[in-house]
Amino acid sequence: MSAPLGSFGSLDELDAASATAADDAADDQVTPLADAQPFQSQTQPPLITWAPTGANVIGMRGTYVTLNDNLSLSVYNSNTSVGTVTASIRIMTPDGTILTQQLAVEGVQSNRVPQEVTVPLSEGMLIGVGIDCDAATVSRGQCFVNLFLQRNLGSSQPVVEMLISDYITSAYQPSWPSCPLKAPTEPPGYYVVRNGSAGVAGAEVSVSVPSGARWRLIACQTAFSTNGGAGNRNVGLSISTPGNTIWSVSANAAQPDGTSDSHYNWGAAVTWQSADATHQLMSIPPDFFLPAGSTISTNTANMNPLDIYTLMQATVEEWIDA
Repeated sequence: MSAPLGSFGSLDELDAASATAADDAADDQVTPLADAQPFQSQTQPPLITWAPTGANVIGMRGTYVTLNDNLSLSVYNSNTSVGTVTASIRIMTPDGTILTQQLAVEGVQSNRVPQEVTVPLSEGMLIGVGIDCDAATVSRGQCFVNLFLQRNLGSSQPVVEMLISDYITSAYQPSWPSCPLKAPTEPPGYYVVRNGSAGVAGAEVSVSVPSGARWRLIACQTAFSTNGGAGNRNVGLSISTPGNTIWSVSANAAQPDGTSDSHYNWGAAVTWQSADATHQLMSIPPDFFLPAGSTISTNTANMNPLDIYTLMQATVEEWIDA
């Protein structure tokens, strides 16, 4: 131990100063650290706490979501003008802040095949979601959307809750929690005229229900021109699902040879007209629903290789059959 600095009148003063310096040195000594604890990984705890039973609370509509929750948007579309479908999301965080997120399916196809995208959520109360698209004109029956709440995404992607299930239209954007869930085949659907194949000499004409669609057949029509000496022709209509003919009907009046553009019309529960061979009207069942792959086709007896139809047209109510 070194002697303290300064002048001292006696050895007693020096001894006293040395003792004080020793006490100060002891106080300056570093206390050794306790044994280090091994590192432990922890998940961030929830920021929201729940009030005990009986406490005064403020009620609000919404669903509590965590960082392990995701929203999944699915789009089924037949409208060629739809390019992007967007879900706008509102979440209230634990500190009362309203966050907005967007979930978009871009490059939407018109083949009715589902397209999906998923986004993770922030912790808080999911208080609202609305879905819209970028098309100026879209009708019910064309662009169907599903919005699911999912948790712990993996290979199975378990669905916790369906939030939105409905069509987007020009005047209606489905939202949660205010809108009811609807199936894609609930009426009304999209009223449209679908064109079939163009006429080829000596061949029947038809129109088919595309993949991913369902039709309610309202009416159909074509025109027929006969050319060549094959006698009278008898025109009929056949409707079939894959592998099965489910309806067949023939005109009462035969069409003579050498007549141009004799019109044939089929309608739901109409009155038969058979006196004029050039304008035939025949009945089909009302509420005639046809699944994807069904075909509506002419069926002609005694057809000549030079005979030709115009294209087949069908007036239908159409849905996405997801």
